[in-house]
Amino acid sequence: MPAKISPGLFARVMALPDAAREDLLEFMGGSPVDDTCLEALIDDISDRIEAERLQRKAKVSEPN
Repeated sequence: MPAKISPGLFARVMALPDAAREDLLEFMGGSPVDDTCLEALIDDISDRIEAERLQRKAKVSEPN
């Protein structure tokens, strides 16, 4: 984990859902992660969460 996380990245980490945030913080605690890597990880997590949300929404919208 970097000695100091930029405020913008910290805000993005804290905005993640609880489970994703806990997993990411645990990973950061055990692995060296620079700001560039952290930003990429947050982007990947956010993209996956959004894709899952859209998939669930599509299933709800499907006619029976």
